Amino acid sequence: MTLTQLRCLCAVVDQGLHISRAAAALHTTQPAVTKIIRTMEQELGVEILVRAGPRIIAVTQSGQEVINRARQVMLDVDNLKLAASDSSSQPTGSLRIAATPLCARHVLCEKIRDFTRRFPNVDLNLSVSRTEDVVRWASSGEVDIGVGTMPNATPANLIRIAAYPISRCVVAQAGHPILKKKKPTIVDIGNYPLITHQSGSTTGELVKRALAHAGITPKVVVTVNSDEIVKTYAAAGMGIAIMQSIAISDQDRSVQAINVDHLFPPSNGCIVLRRDQYLRSFMYEFISMIAPKTTRDQVDRARRKGGTKSRYEIA
Repeated sequence: MTLTQLRCLCAVVDQGLHISRAAAALHTTQPAVTKIIRTMEQELGVEILVRAGPRIIAVTQSGQEVINRARQVMLDVDNLKLAASDSSSQPTGSLRIAATPLCARHVLCEKIRDFTRRFPNVDLNLSVSRTEDVVRWASSGEVDIGVGTMPNATPANLIRIAAYPISRCVVAQAGHPILKKKKPTIVDIGNYPLITHQSGSTTGELVKRALAHAGITPKVVVTVNSDEIVKTYAAAGMGIAIMQSIAISDQDRSVQAINVDHLFPPSNGCIVLRRDQYLRSFMYEFISMIAPKTTRDQVDRARRKGGTKSRYEIA
């Protein structure tokens, strides 16, 4: 069994069982890929792929186990290479981060600036999207680290580390009656038209559950997926909104905000990463910059934990 065979098998699966696409991705020919897979099946004594004439149409049950093992071997090989490169006094490589928009703008900016100054030879790539995309990319290995507000349930191959506290506020046009309340209740909030976040937003889901629990059916003016648009519409007097407090700055003079943390359970922005990935030394450094209370040993202990429990938070 060779690494070339394992790499070829994974490529065929990753390319949707298309031999020609796998050959192109591997910079080889279609007959060569076919021969490698056939030879591998003969050596193992099992059929890995189901064929209909020249086409591959499925993976056998035994083949799925072989593919899972092949992926683990390829991951171990990649991790071995990364471990060897970590011995360099000047770390090089790449760090792929995914973050929610608010986190990218208000939490990560200074951290990324400091990181790039400390590790000038590390290429940093930041992707910004919705929470569900951040989780999916981290789970699939498309990014190394995800940061932001995370759902309670995350894939079992991820660990989740509490990174920074989240505070929430009610936002309204300057002079709005809700702003005169020192501690507005959920009933107070339900008395006014609401500007809400689209599904998938952690804050949006919290507000929806709190209103439902109080038996309140709010008048929703508009549902959007942008915090900047929420503030714009609130400033125009269209309604009030519940937002993360970090979204409000001194430049937002057309809206005002008051804290409503008493209405919702405490929550944290989190870091998510895969249990099985090799963490370069600069990745540990990045994690500690976002979550200062988190040590390398705590991260390693969380990664070693088995089972289906995916949450690991450090207060």
